[in-house]
Amino acid sequence: MALIVLASDKGSPGVTTTAVALAGVWPRRAILAECDPTGGDLVYRSPADHGGPLNPNIGMLSLATTARHGLSAHQLGDHLQRIHGGLEVIAGLATGDQSAGLSGLWSHLGRAFDALPETDVIADCGRVESGSASLELMSGAALTVLIARTSAEQIAHVRDRALSLVQRIGGGNALSSGGLGVPIGVVLIVDPKQRGRVTAQVDELLRHGGLPVKVIGTIADDPDGAELINGRGRGRLDKTLLIRSAREVFLAAARRTRRAGLGHASAAAGRAEHARRAGCFPRPGDAAPVRSRVPRRRAATAGPRTRQPSRGPTPTGGPLDGDRPHPRQAPPPGRRRPARRAAPSGPGVRHAGHVRGGRAPVRARPRRTGP
Repeated sequence: MALIVLASDKGSPGVTTTAVALAGVWPRRAILAECDPTGGDLVYRSPADHGGPLNPNIGMLSLATTARHGLSAHQLGDHLQRIHGGLEVIAGLATGDQSAGLSGLWSHLGRAFDALPETDVIADCGRVESGSASLELMSGAALTVLIARTSAEQIAHVRDRALSLVQRIGGGNALSSGGLGVPIGVVLIVDPKQRGRVTAQVDELLRHGGLPVKVIGTIADDPDGAELINGRGRGRLDKTLLIRSAREVFLAAARRTRRAGLGHASAAAGRAEHARRAGCFPRPGDAAPVRSRVPRRRAATAGPRTRQPSRGPTPTGGPLDGDRPHPRQAPPPGRRRPARRAAPSGPGVRHAGHVRGGRAPVRARPRRTGP
């Protein structure tokens, strides 16, 4: 239904990790496609769901053979694998030399990805250059996202690359004005404590450059979460800063473009998350919320609380207890509860029950008088 392209301009800012995290929190079925012409990393980074390695011959390499004879959306299922956690992926090329087999087929791949029913494809295109073959794939995307870290040189490269992409594939808010361009956004890999300040600075830099490009979100710089995504480390992945920030990026991306029902998926994900927090079930057609092991709160019962009647005699603890009734249980018919002895009163008697925890009253000794 929608093709989302993730790319970078220079270096390795974390495009593959961001793509895996984003596909993992997607509210409906999502496929991660490694479309980097220079080769993919998932084969060496993430184990398959059966515990072994991914098959490098099933993925983009097998798609290249099939696309030579015509490619349709229903044929993509034959080239899918599942990584640890259950995410469906299309493994990338082993080396850049194999990209020659996909020459002239990138646009066909983009149309096949976009035609998948009730499924979104997140394409990891790696580093994009002026003559990169993945530019043909970007021209049919619903959204193109540039990933960058917050160093000064990377931000400068992202600004220049965004200008080049605007000229090549449209970009900006062309969709909202009725044009045919592809919206372009920037996602920053940043320390969560500095994301507000850094986002404002980068937005100001892009605005001064006259670019219709904005920062649509930030991904937390979380090395521990990245290890968990790759099947290493121990802990709960859904509680990491990486996954929590990826959910926010999806909502921002859905607001950025309304093509192919991304806005509907965003609203459905919001309703499902609200229903999960409220402890009720989502409506039919809503996206399923992310599984959590945190127990739900019990719904409060209406009306005042009432004491429940006794369920019968309480078992006794030993042979000395006999058939003595429980202190909170009414005695059986025909048998009266023994009455308490009245405490002695009068001169010379002092009560110590309030001092010594309920002991019986103690009679004071009379004072001796005389020699």
